[in-house]
Amino acid sequence: MNKRQFEGEVSQIVRMLSEHAYLQYSPASQKEYSQKIAAAWVHFQELMLRATHVLLPEDLEAAEDFSLVRKGTAHEVYRLLSRAAGRHGRKGEQETEALFRTAEERLKLMR
Repeated sequence: MNKRQFEGEVSQIVRMLSEHAYLQYSPASQKEYSQKIAAAWVHFQELMLRATHVLLPEDLEAAEDFSLVRKGTAHEVYRLLSRAAGRHGRKGEQETEALFRTAEERLKLMR
């Protein structure tokens, strides 16, 4: 997989979330929107596994961060991974931090 293919797939996931963003504003629909975020995170985990051979952990905070991504560029994904790694580092979760850092570095090497 190359960077262009990766960005195309991330863009599709981001588009799905943005098309359902209206759900977050209704109390009755917030649970459904949370499910959309969880599904988007699973798709993103699978994409990262295919692209970098790193399986990212279940991480609700990172999934919430992912829901804020508006462009499916590699640069936005680098920032997302870096924020998640930093958050886990501050919590003292070195193994999880290392997974996010490894995924970020491997993405940066992608052409």
